[in-house]
Amino acid sequence: MKTNNNTLYYNDYAGELKAPVRSRIEKARAEGKDLLIVADTSAGKTTLANDLMADFAEDENRSALVAPLQAIVNSKEGSHNDIDFGFGQYFLMGVDMSDKSFFTVYNTLADSALLNQIDYLFVDEPQTLIAQANIRGRINGKLIDSNNTKIYLTGTPLMLPEALGCDVLYLDRKEQTTNKRIVKYYDCIGTDEEMLNEITKHDKGLCTKVIRVNSKKSIQAFAGHLKGLGKSVVTYYSFDSKEAYLVENEDYLINNDFDELRSGIFNDVDYVLCTSALDSGVDMVCDRTIEMYCIGRQDWDREGVRLMVHPLDIKQFSARPRTQEVVNVNAMGRFDGSTEITS
Repeated sequence: MKTNNNTLYYNDYAGELKAPVRSRIEKARAEGKDLLIVADTSAGKTTLANDLMADFAEDENRSALVAPLQAIVNSKEGSHNDIDFGFGQYFLMGVDMSDKSFFTVYNTLADSALLNQIDYLFVDEPQTLIAQANIRGRINGKLIDSNNTKIYLTGTPLMLPEALGCDVLYLDRKEQTTNKRIVKYYDCIGTDEEMLNEITKHDKGLCTKVIRVNSKKSIQAFAGHLKGLGKSVVTYYSFDSKEAYLVENEDYLINNDFDELRSGIFNDVDYVLCTSALDSGVDMVCDRTIEMYCIGRQDWDREGVRLMVHPLDIKQFSARPRTQEVVNVNAMGRFDGSTEITS
């Protein structure tokens, strides 16, 4: 429960609170506890974590920040001179010989001996650690059970304090943001192709339509169909291969920068087709008005049933555009017992 004792207030960005947040982290460490930091999705939690890690390094305390997806690490690379960014075992070999703190993905650190040599472990998007559908259960368990002080960073704290068994610190703006996200739910049971046809007929004028569907196969099919209609298209998901991104977005990259694409900057494009890789930690910037669409997945156990996208995923997805005050989000699927949330 939010109280005056566990809430700090900032004006523009959470980084203003670096000193009191560090004090709370050190207090948790002294008491043998972990800490969950809850702040708005545009508050600058990652920047705050990077600044704290740099400070801890000056005091000879080793720290790391981990995120669930390579896309998140790629989008932040180079944002802080005192932090190393990367993933994979070769990256860790370099980190092991460095005094710097580092930012990597869950599985890179979880499978490394470095995990238990870190004093402070910042964990981005911890809701993915406890999601029942998460296939990385072994990785998640290693992170949660590691012997360092963990600082979890989230904008969606539902059930996390109880699940993680940690103290909670809320970071709130003194004045609430004027940004509005208008979510509309559509009861749909059609195929992916039928959903796409409805979206293409949804006349919103000159805009960028961002379509989230958790199927690379569907995205590739969508992209081919839309390009055949003369539309400009970008695909965005957590590829391990830079070459795959280059090939799929060859036309777009004639006039646009690859690193900007990977970091979530989209210029003069009709459609962005993405998986949940865009939900977490990516700051989306677009030079057009944005119209967003979330397509629920097919129920694996019941033919012809399409589940509604989980509300927490919709919130994460809708928060990606940072610079636009009003964004419409169209959620497509069907509510039933498996998608209800109970408090």
